[in-house]
Amino acid sequence: MTIDNLSLRLTSISVPDLRRVRWLRHPLTPILLIAAIARFMWLGHAALWYDESGTAWMATLPWARMVAATAGDMHPPGYLALMWVWVRLFGVSEFAVRLPSVMFSLAAIPLMWRIGSRVRLGRPALVVGAALMAVMPSQILYAQEARMYALLQLEVLIALWAVLEFRWMTFGLMLAAMLWTHNYGVVYAVPLNALALVMVVIECKRKNIPVIAKLTMLIGANGFALALWLPWLGVLSGQMREVAAGWWVPPMTIGGVIDILHRITWGIAIDLSLRSPAAILLFTLTVYAMGRAVLDADRRALFLTLAVLLPVAIGVVVSVLWKPMLVFRALLPITPMLYLLFGWAFTEGFGLRARQLVVLFAAPMIVVCLATYYPSIATMKGNPDNFIAMLDVGPDDVIYHMNEGSVMSWRFYAPDSWRQYMPPSEMWRNIGALTDATRRAMGFNMARLDDLPWRHAWLINSYGPTVVAAQDVEAARLLAKYPYRIILKEVNDVSGVEIYELFNPAYAK
Repeated sequence: MTIDNLSLRLTSISVPDLRRVRWLRHPLTPILLIAAIARFMWLGHAALWYDESGTAWMATLPWARMVAATAGDMHPPGYLALMWVWVRLFGVSEFAVRLPSVMFSLAAIPLMWRIGSRVRLGRPALVVGAALMAVMPSQILYAQEARMYALLQLEVLIALWAVLEFRWMTFGLMLAAMLWTHNYGVVYAVPLNALALVMVVIECKRKNIPVIAKLTMLIGANGFALALWLPWLGVLSGQMREVAAGWWVPPMTIGGVIDILHRITWGIAIDLSLRSPAAILLFTLTVYAMGRAVLDADRRALFLTLAVLLPVAIGVVVSVLWKPMLVFRALLPITPMLYLLFGWAFTEGFGLRARQLVVLFAAPMIVVCLATYYPSIATMKGNPDNFIAMLDVGPDDVIYHMNEGSVMSWRFYAPDSWRQYMPPSEMWRNIGALTDATRRAMGFNMARLDDLPWRHAWLINSYGPTVVAAQDVEAARLLAKYPYRIILKEVNDVSGVEIYELFNPAYAK
């Protein structure tokens, strides 16, 4: 082949025109890119904190013990079943165990776009909603956490999409998935069915067909979901009795409900100086958007308003009639609909000056929150290596944790050779602590310090609002009985950690 022929062939090769690739020109593409960058940034930087360590620990157990540990806890095993497979493929590093949540969170953004399109929101409203979901601190927080909340959000969105598309088999599957992922799935099942009933009535009236025909399919979807969930129903009743015996959620107040709304949008790592203005901005926008939805009688906005308010209302009712249960993390799935509602209110019938004013306040706040989120979340989750490095542990020594908080946090950071124990549960149980069944399944070592052989005992006394007085009493007794030296003492009004090195007089003789 001559040079001329080669040049001719090369010049004849057609280069695809990137302007014709639709997904590259779609406004969702840069939003997803920004969302991915925000979620992958420092994903493996922070240490696993208590809840995440619990996920990794349970997922590494044999299957039967994992299910038993979950049954003794207050969650169903759906998410942990996925993680059980995942950790055997990719390990238990901080990056690996958080990666599924990143994927669930990213998948939720185009799904939210589909929902907004289905309720006939304009593209500007969809862009605003998707952009908020991409960068709001709470979305990043739970996308970077090895827990089930990002998965629950995705399942709720799929179920809502199925309602709008009248895909009842998908709806039934997602109802079952929610119920197996988090016990709060029961709370979402009620409003989703209420919205489905509204959609069925509207559709039947529009097509002039009997409601009973569509209603039968909705009932069938619920029956299908119930049948799939039924094996766990008996376990749930036991979990609820356990919750009733020692629940840690504070009583519900109006201020508490507003605080929950603040936490599921701005997150818990927001800079202290911004919390008040951020809360005021959020509350103002929420009242304005929902008020406009009612006054304008806009079906699209009313649908989104109901999708936001109904789960909260059910949580309030249950909290009043039974036990406080408005756990802000579990309400994360309502935020996509809230962002779409903001998008509608911001782009339709909203004056230019008002838009400029909102952007003037909101944009810098979001930027600052994102800038402070990453270092602050690493600090909030803690770093057990800092404490572990303080200990010079010998083969005859014991690490004695006064509660399971430090046991869980140290699980994947302390050397395997260390002998770690905590007091048996008959001595006391802190509020919201793991049950005996979960501790046994997870393999906690429990014994009285006086009954263990040791030369040095490194006493780890961590505490906070859920710690009962008996723990402090026992810690004081041990310090009075054995000679000790203080390794660390960090205490504030809410929480603290104390590390002591205890010396066994029996070894001194």
